[in-house]
Amino acid sequence: MSFLHLFEDNYGHKHYLTKEISRGGQGVVFRTTDQNIAVKVCLDEYGEPIRDDTKNEKYNKIKLLPFPKGLNLTLPQAVLKGASGYVMTLLEDMSSFASLFSKDKYQPTENEWLKLIAETNSECAKDFGRYITSGGARRRLEMYLRFAGLLSSLHCAGLVYCDISTKNVFGSSDTDKFNVWLIDSDNINYQAITVKGNNTFYTQGCAAPELIEQGEASMYSDCYAFAICFFEDLTMSHPFKGKMYDEMLGDNSDAADNAEKQVFSGNEPWIYDTENRSNCGQSAIPAEFVLNGEMMALLQRMFSEESRLSNILCRPTMPILAEEIARLADNTVRCERCGMDSVYSENCPWCNTKQRVIKLTSYRSENGKKHRKLWQFIRECPEDLRISVPERMITGFLPNSLDKTAFSATAKNDGYYLSDFSPRTAQTTVYVKEADADYKEVRGSYISVNDCFTIKIENNSDNTAIIIEGSVVN
Repeated sequence: MSFLHLFEDNYGHKHYLTKEISRGGQGVVFRTTDQNIAVKVCLDEYGEPIRDDTKNEKYNKIKLLPFPKGLNLTLPQAVLKGASGYVMTLLEDMSSFASLFSKDKYQPTENEWLKLIAETNSECAKDFGRYITSGGARRRLEMYLRFAGLLSSLHCAGLVYCDISTKNVFGSSDTDKFNVWLIDSDNINYQAITVKGNNTFYTQGCAAPELIEQGEASMYSDCYAFAICFFEDLTMSHPFKGKMYDEMLGDNSDAADNAEKQVFSGNEPWIYDTENRSNCGQSAIPAEFVLNGEMMALLQRMFSEESRLSNILCRPTMPILAEEIARLADNTVRCERCGMDSVYSENCPWCNTKQRVIKLTSYRSENGKKHRKLWQFIRECPEDLRISVPERMITGFLPNSLDKTAFSATAKNDGYYLSDFSPRTAQTTVYVKEADADYKEVRGSYISVNDCFTIKIENNSDNTAIIIEGSVVN
């Protein structure tokens, strides 16, 4: 790119562009020499900056939209002078999902199981090793859960993002953190406006058919694009690159563009379509290992011929997707032997090792009787690993409290150490009981000497409670 890497904004501040961090159909986003500041520069058809600032006022108007309070969205803070584009705030430790989950970014981890895989397929072993290094399925689920929460909040405000892609959503580079932000907000608008067919920008491979053909963007096209990104990052395979794509590609690499255009159009079935197997395929990470039956059913609803081509209202909405991702994340375990993540089963589906887990199931209770299952949480439980149990064990799924915890559980030689119970009101009391014992009130922490225990969080004002049954499954 030949243009200068210095731009001035409407406040007179000069921005020196450094690293390119995202590129889309309308422009490119750069970090700058100012910490936590990024600049989007709009490009012409030749890839050069548009040296015209007469249309920048639209970026100021974006801030007038009814964005929910506290939404992790980078809005324009200033507009460029003499060029089309704007200035935004972007936390320093953030990278795009396209970068975070790119297998080429990481050195593969090594273990005995991967060495066995390498004896027959070295490339497969490397890909699995990179998948582990990048955080595995669990990190992807946690990040996409927060991504889904952001889009749910946006949609509930009547707004559409329009151009969902892994280049436009950023997450913490630190694998122990799950912060997620949406950038490139200049296409966001009310659905009543975006659905009229004026949207000409989208990301190849992510766009819904109606966005490609008619320029119609809606909450449902956002959901469609989200589901494509989600499936691809979880399974390392695009949901529409199956048998038909391979046949169109053949041995001619020059045919890739036409093959992609055909399968990305929405005219062909997805690779796990239960109604049409003409484009069937096996994802690099077997979908049945990392996605449960409920999530596969939602993806079938999303990508079925009916929802693709004739009735977009059949597609699952973002709140539905977000809740199922949360359930999936809370039932994903990491194998101590191979290091791979999977939906919980008695034996690891990757290496067949028997898995030792802690299983927690919560119920709503009235007058001392359980009457409705609320949530389930399963985790591997090696000794001394502090497990943070999410607050949804008590509240059910709430998209605005994804990072809150209910309590912690740590395996010890003599039992389980339960601690860090989240603050309760004056009307609630926490109790723990073990087999053949009575409830004991807990004011700070509790050590269980058995592999089975029950936690009761009682609301003293209305005689209701949350009952959490815990057990270790060997």
